[in-house]
Amino acid sequence: MKNIEGFYYIILFTTYFIYITSFIGIASFAPEYLETLQTTFNVYIATILLWRFHPWRQYKLNPFDQKIIFSAAIFMLSSTSLTSVTRIFKIPKKILEDTS
Repeated sequence: MKNIEGFYYIILFTTYFIYITSFIGIASFAPEYLETLQTTFNVYIATILLWRFHPWRQYKLNPFDQKIIFSAAIFMLSSTSLTSVTRIFKIPKKILEDTS
């Protein structure tokens, strides 16, 4: 279980870092990896949720389960909307053009 938590936090913080750097235009390479990382994280979260909470098993929520459920919902909602907004308005390109 500790390996699952560790890998989860690594992907989560890497994704947040790439979102922040691409959104404010610090790293121009970040948007290229964002979609791949978002898909990887979504598949990882979905697999954990299916494995831990399938209907044929009794379970009790522990603090990590609560964190992963909440962050999965927030991350999926925000990543989808932020990626769409960034793609529609081309925010990193506009920031780079303004600083040049």
